[in-house]
Amino acid sequence: MPKAVPQEPTSRILLFVIRAIVACSALALIFIFSYTLFDMLNIGKPSVDTRNKAIEQVVATFSNEPSSEFLKDMSRTFTPSKTIMGKVDDLQRDPSGRIRMRGWMLDRNELGQQVFVFLIVPRKAVLMSVTGKPRLDVPKALALAIEAGNAGFDDTFDFNFNCADNNDNPPYIVALNRENEFYLVAPSIRVSGCP
Repeated sequence: MPKAVPQEPTSRILLFVIRAIVACSALALIFIFSYTLFDMLNIGKPSVDTRNKAIEQVVATFSNEPSSEFLKDMSRTFTPSKTIMGKVDDLQRDPSGRIRMRGWMLDRNELGQQVFVFLIVPRKAVLMSVTGKPRLDVPKALALAIEAGNAGFDDTFDFNFNCADNNDNPPYIVALNRENEFYLVAPSIRVSGCP
């Protein structure tokens, strides 16, 4: 009758190491496959790598969408803000089609920091303004420190706004702070100066 040959301890260790490597490789492949599948199924767009892109480039990546889809996409790259606040006082189209956007925006946690304000016309343009203009009424009205007095923005853009875009693809306004937090200021906004 044949006798079983006992394994040497080194053989057992080698077998254990090989099994561990195979198991780890299988887990890594499952993780990569699952992450890729989740990324493709979640909103249908891959995540945007922001490390080497300017903020306006990242926002422009999502700007073809209406505001509801834009919010979903932005939430995968930026954090919704609970501290950004502000108002668009004027969004006006002049007779030549140029747009003027004026108002104020601030981050209550960082009163001295600039905030980026974007007017997004889906499938047409992303127009960016930056706070820093004097608005001395803001700290008085909100009982904030004097640093909030630089929360104003007032820019005119050469983009020729088509009034039909008010109805077909309503523009919307988004603000971003330097910590990559965003706030949907207006999910749909009308441009005055259009019939």
